[in-house]
Amino acid sequence: MLKKKLVLKSLCIIFLFSFFMPNFTQNVRAILVLEEPILQDVTRTWPDISLLYDNQYHNTSALWEEISAFNTIAPQLMDVEIIGESFYDKDIKAIRITNELRTQQKAKTLVVSHHHGREQISVEIALRFIILLLNGYGVDSQITEYIDTQEIYIIPTINPDALDIVVNDNDHWLRKNARPFDDDGDGSFDEDPVDDVNGDGVVSDFSVYEKVDESWSYLYGYHEGIDNDGDGLVNEDTLGYIDLNRNYDAFFRDGYGWDPDTQAGSYPGELAFSEQETQVYRDFVLEHRFAMAYSLHSGVNATFFPRSSEGFNEPALYNAMMIDFDDLLPTSYIYNDFSPAFTIDTEPTYPAGIWDHWMYFERETLAPISIELWGNLTSRSPEIEIIIEENSTHMIIEWKDIFNLYNPVKENINDLWLDIQPIFPYLLENTPRLDVDAILYSIVDRPGSLTNLSFTCTNLSPKLRTIAPVEIFNTSGTKIFEEGYEILADSTVQIDATVPLPFTFNDSYEIKIGNEYVGYHHFTLKISESTQSTGSISFSIIGLAIIVIGTRYYLLNRRRK
Repeated sequence: MLKKKLVLKSLCIIFLFSFFMPNFTQNVRAILVLEEPILQDVTRTWPDISLLYDNQYHNTSALWEEISAFNTIAPQLMDVEIIGESFYDKDIKAIRITNELRTQQKAKTLVVSHHHGREQISVEIALRFIILLLNGYGVDSQITEYIDTQEIYIIPTINPDALDIVVNDNDHWLRKNARPFDDDGDGSFDEDPVDDVNGDGVVSDFSVYEKVDESWSYLYGYHEGIDNDGDGLVNEDTLGYIDLNRNYDAFFRDGYGWDPDTQAGSYPGELAFSEQETQVYRDFVLEHRFAMAYSLHSGVNATFFPRSSEGFNEPALYNAMMIDFDDLLPTSYIYNDFSPAFTIDTEPTYPAGIWDHWMYFERETLAPISIELWGNLTSRSPEIEIIIEENSTHMIIEWKDIFNLYNPVKENINDLWLDIQPIFPYLLENTPRLDVDAILYSIVDRPGSLTNLSFTCTNLSPKLRTIAPVEIFNTSGTKIFEEGYEILADSTVQIDATVPLPFTFNDSYEIKIGNEYVGYHHFTLKISESTQSTGSISFSIIGLAIIVIGTRYYLLNRRRK
């Protein structure tokens, strides 16, 4: 009897323990993480860079020697690409300045120099712009930020054949490219160019005037020269063929500013993009999107913005920029049509086939600006223009100083650079680029489901909108959110999006946001697996079964008694 009682008590203890048995389980949860890549800085190890050939004008050999030296000193900021060749097989190169440790596509900006041969000061300014960037990195916080967030392209010369002729041969009349052409149709090419007849080192220009009502009226002009080919004519087959800045496919051979005479300095050619040099430029730019760009020229102190017959293409923007340039540049500079005309003209009032209009209308560059770096109008003053013949009916005036009209003397190149330097940080400041903050709104525990993200996008340009909508893509380039937003200058937009998650744990989903003008910010969505063990006191099925059996056994024993 005692034995049965002991057994019964033991069973009751087991029953109770089984009934309230702790139930240990494992819960698998997903941790959703949104990450932005860690952006690396270039550690500056180089001293300030200076020119190998300062206070002189560079030919192509010296130019590329300088560029090679720059690249050797700061290779993590600089990349040199041969983008094509000129008619005489000389390299046309594009220099890219950017933080190469940050490999994502960035906002892009452009400076192209030297469409016109005799405007070689533009090459010198482009070189000094490169030095400004390389010397400023790691020292000037603003320059450093521009290089970290932008790809800055500089083409020091688009016309290298003419550069060598102008610098090496002192042919300061050459405006066009150097492709030979038979102007006089005698089967020979460039056989009767201008000549320095009197040996004074320059080719003079002569202006002929006729007296009309006691006033002198201009008749025609000609250059110093001789009859090189013995056909009785002088300078009828000169060097140079196409004005590269009239050879673009925008209003080609339309509007004003071009001349159908092959000898004229503004002859555009018979077809747009007929020249190797403009083809090289076109093909390069078709691979990029530039919201703002400069083309460097000389001849006057002026800044030109693109326009059509209705006036400025972007009147509010260009007027605001002209006010800025007025503050940044010396007082000697002027600006075209400071108050743009809004009336529609019956005749075209836009220059034909020029860079500005092709960039604006064909490549949607919002602010393609032609900067005329130097113009010495005093070089055509009465003190310089000498009367060499005068009678009662006609007068001939000789002018020698063509070089100084387009370029300062070499000792003054650096002084000019200091004068116009502020417009280059202005270019970089106004290139639209984004600051992006991302917020993860929902946390889910299922791979392959959807989640909500919010991107706060700020356009850092104080003047230019983003041109194209800012959109969200996966890294293969597929849009994952249909709606995009164009962001105005100095403005912030919040873009909310629902995006898919990876399909497996410990996988990732790549996202980029931006457009071809402002570049892209990259983010990574990750789902990590987290396993957590938890214990609880709960009803056990086994314990419950034992209790039922034990209770029945106990009741049967009581009946037997």
